[in-house]
Amino acid sequence: MIAIVNEGRLVGCELEMFGLVSEQVLRDVLIGNGIQATIVNNYTGNASGENHVAIKHDASIHADRDYAYHSYELTWRMYPTPTSKLWLDKLCGVLNKLGMTVNSSCGFHCHIDGSDSTVESMQSLYNLCFKYENIIGGFIPPASRGRNYAKLRGESDRLLISRCRSIDDIMNRCSDRTFGLNLSAYAKCNRKTIEFRYHSPTVDSTKVWCWALLCQRLYEHSKVRNCNSKGKLPNTPANLRNFFCAIGLKPNNRIYTRIDERLLAVRDYFLPRWWKFERATRAEVEHRRAEGRARRQARQAQAEERTCQNCAYSENNGHGCRNTHCENMNRWTVRATAESVGA
Repeated sequence: MIAIVNEGRLVGCELEMFGLVSEQVLRDVLIGNGIQATIVNNYTGNASGENHVAIKHDASIHADRDYAYHSYELTWRMYPTPTSKLWLDKLCGVLNKLGMTVNSSCGFHCHIDGSDSTVESMQSLYNLCFKYENIIGGFIPPASRGRNYAKLRGESDRLLISRCRSIDDIMNRCSDRTFGLNLSAYAKCNRKTIEFRYHSPTVDSTKVWCWALLCQRLYEHSKVRNCNSKGKLPNTPANLRNFFCAIGLKPNNRIYTRIDERLLAVRDYFLPRWWKFERATRAEVEHRRAEGRARRQARQAQAEERTCQNCAYSENNGHGCRNTHCENMNRWTVRATAESVGA
């Protein structure tokens, strides 16, 4: 098979951010730069067409600043074509020039058109994301993994999904939208989209584009392959290579013999990010282990000192305490040395 970018499948994006300009000023600046934009007052409102930005107020964003700020959620739909990539570069360029900022209270979500989804394809997608969820988390900064609005699924959830016999059953099982893979978006307002919430917030066009193509690739692969999972794979270099080969970001002889150049660029983007965050994770784990060892040694020393506080010099056949943390140890050493010299 050939792994390609499906330019006929819509991709929706949601970016949360905050800045100093109002929604009206932001809309006027975007329009002045040739980007269609509309202010939407209700939360469920969306852009009216392709490459059309809807601006909403988002009260869930809390800026780590003391001065007044405006918080927004920008949503739009696009087909993953070269023209859309240029449009996205222009949009993010304007946002950066306006000084838009993100922090841990913000989010970045991708919606993939799932109007052709079936029960089998949803179960396949769920198994695929569940199996490689640790690998996907490796593309995200350690501090942003498993956040409250992008939680990780458990084995019990996977078993429940595997027993469903209709899409309605899956919607009933996946009513909580705060997971990294949000299937409940399919039934919300009759959108029929699959939402991915793993990513950390950003206003970088390259990151938005690569994550959008990765999410679409996950969906496309689950449509043509029946993915199974016996458990989550650990986040290791070998499993990272398996992940790239499995979904069509790296050529292999068993599944995808040829790869679209744009997908190869996506792999080249995520690979150094994975190694960067993996090294940071390993350093953090080693630091925590060293702190744990130091705490255990301190507790052990305190326990031994407490044990020997009331020990008598006549213990251990009159040679004193043999505990190296006890003050009687020195007396035992002196006496034992004198006895050996006398002998």
